[in-house]
Amino acid sequence: MKISALIPTFNRPQFIVNAIKAILDQDYDDFEIIIKDGGEPIKHLLPDDKRIKYIWNKDRGITDAMNQAMRVATGDVFVWANDDDRIAEGTFKFVSENLKDNDKWGYGLIEMINGDVRIIWGDEWSYQRLLKQNFVPQPSVYWKREVYEEMGEMDETNDLVSDYEYWLRIGSKYKPVFWNRIMTYYTIHKDQITQKIMAEQLRQANEVRKKYELPTR
Repeated sequence: MKISALIPTFNRPQFIVNAIKAILDQDYDDFEIIIKDGGEPIKHLLPDDKRIKYIWNKDRGITDAMNQAMRVATGDVFVWANDDDRIAEGTFKFVSENLKDNDKWGYGLIEMINGDVRIIWGDEWSYQRLLKQNFVPQPSVYWKREVYEEMGEMDETNDLVSDYEYWLRIGSKYKPVFWNRIMTYYTIHKDQITQKIMAEQLRQANEVRKKYELPTR
């Protein structure tokens, strides 16, 4: 099982090195790292490793960056890991052993770190609950190539919540496997999109809910 780690980045060189190191340190070798950079080029910061693919161009936002990364991915399974995420030790091996042939996708927990404060986030699957709020942590989700080929690309309409829309889209057809395990460490900091424009993110999330609530009534 080859895993494609998709990392969109934009002018945050202080994080990208640790994000990549966390992947290169995995006790599992069958992976690729696809970095989609839309800011000041950071190629000079990247380790010399043939498993790393670097794409630089201006994009329309994080969703466009993710779609570009998925188009060139060659893995059997995808994961979206931002430049401020660190995939937990042993995660790739765990996924390779626990995402079974009949599973389409799976997700687990993340640990959010804010200084000395650490919070575990994520919960067991319920589609009806997902329609009310997003409890599926984006960097903990692993979905198969066949899901991407069936569902298509992420929707750029609501760029700040494209992950939420994708989980609702996939979840409307396929139930994921839930792993009660920390998959990723997520650093809270002042430069995050969610910290800067939270009100707009909430507005977009409401638009996405309306789209998927109608078929369930």
